[in-house]
Amino acid sequence: MGEWIGFSIMLLFSIGCYVLSGFFLHGKGACLIAGYNTMSKKQQEQYDQGKLCRSAGYSTLIIGIALTLLSCVILLTEIIPVLPEWMLTAGTIGFCSIVALATLGSLLFSNTKAKK
Repeated sequence: MGEWIGFSIMLLFSIGCYVLSGFFLHGKGACLIAGYNTMSKKQQEQYDQGKLCRSAGYSTLIIGIALTLLSCVILLTEIIPVLPEWMLTAGTIGFCSIVALATLGSLLFSNTKAKK
């Protein structure tokens, strides 16, 4: 029973990532990007808001997909007890790696290509 609750919560977070990604990919929600909304108007003019939103949207989409995959791995290791425990460890390491790479890629893109 506990695995279904954890799976459901992780699935809700991934759906939230997909919705947020949709806003970003349509060029909306720049006020939700950390650091951008606290800049002065003069500093904000140095960045292309559309590219910045797309960058945040793609990284949020990648994180949502990774979260969905991790929740499926967790559910499968709980439902099918034959699966080895290392699958859960590999899934967690893979998730953390994907999130780190998506964050790094978004930071590099935002600070180089998104500037006007």
